[in-house]
Amino acid sequence: MFKKLVAILILCASSSLFAISEGKEYFKLAPNEQLPNSENSVIELFSYGCIHCYNQFRNGTLKTISNSLPNLKYEEWQVREMGQFGEDFVKILAYAKMVDEKNGLNSSLDSKSSFHEIVGSYFVAYFQYRLSWRTQRDFYSIALNVLKVTQDDIEKYAKTRGKSYIDRVHSAINVAKKSGTPAFVVNGKYLVNIEAVRSIDDLTRIIKELSALKD
Repeated sequence: MFKKLVAILILCASSSLFAISEGKEYFKLAPNEQLPNSENSVIELFSYGCIHCYNQFRNGTLKTISNSLPNLKYEEWQVREMGQFGEDFVKILAYAKMVDEKNGLNSSLDSKSSFHEIVGSYFVAYFQYRLSWRTQRDFYSIALNVLKVTQDDIEKYAKTRGKSYIDRVHSAINVAKKSGTPAFVVNGKYLVNIEAVRSIDDLTRIIKELSALKD
């Protein structure tokens, strides 16, 4: 009787864990679309000009998921090709990430991080205040106020120590071309089908199951 009960529990657990299916709740990215060096991670691809991305940020979607699945690494990538100043925003966030790491803040989800503050500031400026930027210098102004540096500091970093981060983030376009933003990629190769998500619980469940896939 005990062995039978254990067998039933194992079967139920297995069925629950692999309840999602490719083409329905997720898509497996082709090798040339996969995000590099992204094992055991959840990466949200976004754009500062995407209202749906702003809503996810404002609702703390990734933070909520991270509370339920704390063993995964969480990142937010601006798609450089999205937004007039998308390329500049990638450089700004690369610098902010470096500053945060120096200060012992290793997650962009930390509300005390410069990364988080900058993303939030640009979202608010764009969607709440309807701010538009005519020039690159205008666009940098918010970030410079937060980071207390010059535009030249950021651009120099982007060409030197920040280059490896920027090159990695540039691969986001391979996914964004097929999914738009926001997009959630698990372990660098599984793209959540947002159309199959009806709640934060759905998204958390799908991400949890994708993080366990081995193929």
